[in-house]
Amino acid sequence: MSRLLVIPACALALLAAPGAAAADVIFDQADADELAATLADAYEAQGVCYGWSVAVDNEGVPQTSVGSNFGAGQSLQDAGAGCAKTVEFTASIVWTPESSESEDSASYGVSSSPGGPTVDDLDDLEIISEGGLEGDDVDVDVYKAVAALPLLAADTGLAKPMEASPAPEADSANEQPTNSPGGDFWRQSGMQILWGALILAAAVVFGWYVVRSSRRPPRPIGPAAEQIPDRPSEPFHQPPAPRPPPGPPARAWSPPARRPEPRQDQEPAPEPAPEPAPESAPESAPEPRARPRPESTVKPEPGPEPDSRTRPDE
Repeated sequence: MSRLLVIPACALALLAAPGAAAADVIFDQADADELAATLADAYEAQGVCYGWSVAVDNEGVPQTSVGSNFGAGQSLQDAGAGCAKTVEFTASIVWTPESSESEDSASYGVSSSPGGPTVDDLDDLEIISEGGLEGDDVDVDVYKAVAALPLLAADTGLAKPMEASPAPEADSANEQPTNSPGGDFWRQSGMQILWGALILAAAVVFGWYVVRSSRRPPRPIGPAAEQIPDRPSEPFHQPPAPRPPPGPPARAWSPPARRPEPRQDQEPAPEPAPEPAPESAPESAPEPRARPRPESTVKPEPGPEPDSRTRPDE
C-alpha cells in the first residue's frame, strides 16, 4: 500500500519541478546559463531587458525554451514586468515525424519597445534563417540571434553602445623579443623565393642530366698492336652503271670474192662424179634449221669495176 502511494507522489514532484529544464528543448543547460549571463551583462551596461522565447511543436508535443537576463527558464514577461525597455527574440518551430507527409516549418521575429530593433534589422546581419531553425543546428542559430540583440538595440538608438572591456596590460619592463626582427619583404615573399630557387635548381640538374646522357661514351684505347687491323679495309667501289640489253651482232661487210675466169686454151675441169648413196643409212634426227641471221643494216661499199682490157692471167 505504501508503494502505491510513493509512485503518485514522485509523479507530482516531477510536475511541480521548476521550469528551468524547459531550456533543454533548444539548448543544453550550460549553454542556456551562459546566454543568460551574456544578456545580464548587457542589461547592466545598457539598462535594457533582453530575453528569448521559442515555442516548439516536437512531433505533436508542445515545448518551450525561454530565458532572459534574469536567468535561464525565466521569461521576460514574468520576470521583466518592471523593465522600461525590452527586446525579445521569438520563434515558432514545428517538427513533424518522419512518417508524416507534412514538412518541418519555422518562423522567427523580434519584439521590442517603440523605436527598438525589428526582424528586418536582424535579417541584415544574415546570422539566422528559417531553414536553419528547421535543421539540426537550431541551437546555434538561436544563440547567435539572441546574443546580437544588444548590438541591434545600440544600432537603432534604443540603448547606448556597449564599451569593450580593455585587455589586461602585461608587465613589459623585463620582456625582450624572442626572435630577431626582420623586414616585411622576406616575411611576405620568402616562401615564393624559396620555391623559385628549388625550381631553378631542379631545372639545372635536369639539363645537366640530358646533356650527359646525349654524349657517347669514349672508346677504350688499348695497346698499339690491337689498333692495327689484320687486313686492309676494302676500298669503296661504286657499283657499275647498268648495261643496255645485248642486241644482234652486226656483221662486218666484206667485198664479194671474184671468181677467176677460165682461159680459152684450158679445158674445163671435169665435174666430179656423184658419190653413190649408201644402201642403208641409219635414220637420224633432222638437223636443226639454222636460224636466219638478220640482214645487216650496213650497206656494202661498191668494189672496183674489172678492167676488160686486162686479162685475168696477167
